[in-house]
Amino acid sequence: MPMKRISSRLLNKRMLLLPATLAIPPHAAMLGIGTDIVYLPRFAKIVEKHAPVGQSTTFRKIATKFMHPEEVRHLYQMLQLGYNSPSVVRYLAGVWATKEAIFKSLAAQRLEIPLLPAQKIYTQVFYKTNEQDGAPRVEFDSSIERLHPEFARAYIANTRFVLSIAHDEDYLVSFVCHIRGQAAENVVQKTPRPFS
Repeated sequence: MPMKRISSRLLNKRMLLLPATLAIPPHAAMLGIGTDIVYLPRFAKIVEKHAPVGQSTTFRKIATKFMHPEEVRHLYQMLQLGYNSPSVVRYLAGVWATKEAIFKSLAAQRLEIPLLPAQKIYTQVFYKTNEQDGAPRVEFDSSIERLHPEFARAYIANTRFVLSIAHDEDYLVSFVCHIRGQAAENVVQKTPRPFS
């Protein structure tokens, strides 16, 4: 069997395994894309330096510079449940890479409404969570509609972010696609969903 044919079959099987939340609907407008890659040992050093992580005020200060309160809550929940260091490192790196990718996808749009500062976008607007099947997803903090209505209307209303994260050995990569279209609903949540 030719190699090209095998690759095509494997690709088709993989596509069937994608959760519905990762599917981009037909006729969706791609507003922006963003990606980021991180070196996991960099995050491992932060965790090691501030161990025990759950009791370090310096670690909390570092986390709150790029994490939404929902992500900080989940991080401390992981620590209380005894998650091992590699899991905590991957979670931190995944949040960081996701925020960077989100910001890049927004910056690619060049709208008349200016972007909020990066730290505000990272800590107040978006947070990374997971579907029940474990697939990562991006949520919006509902308070953004009240605090920054122009930003919410221009960048968030009737859109959604499709997020993919992968890691291998020392690296983690995040890819974000910001779309608007028929099936892209306004996903500003009134109450945050729990992490799975």
